[in-house]
Amino acid sequence: MRGAVAVRTCRRGWHAPLSDVSDAIVSYLRSAAAALRSGAGSPAIEPVACGAASLCRAKSRALRREGLIRGLPGDVAERFFALGFRWSRCGRISSDLDRRVAEWSETPPVKAAIST
Repeated sequence: MRGAVAVRTCRRGWHAPLSDVSDAIVSYLRSAAAALRSGAGSPAIEPVACGAASLCRAKSRALRREGLIRGLPGDVAERFFALGFRWSRCGRISSDLDRRVAEWSETPPVKAAIST
């Protein structure tokens, strides 16, 4: 029974942050497409890269701190760690995409200030 409770607890609180990350990705891709068509320069990737990375780190830390990963069935725990790997890959892919858009639009990327 503990595994089922852990799964429900792990799922709680992910919808809104993931929706925000999704919106940021969609906005970036639309802006990048417009920049490529017009040659106006690439949009800032930081909201996407930082949003996804901070979401992953914060959620992962919270789940580990609460010890919920230990209560998960093996296959679910594997998916949790696979998700962490996917977030990492997403960050690298978004950086690569940012470089390509800047290169192909022939102007340097616009960088947004990142507050810490």
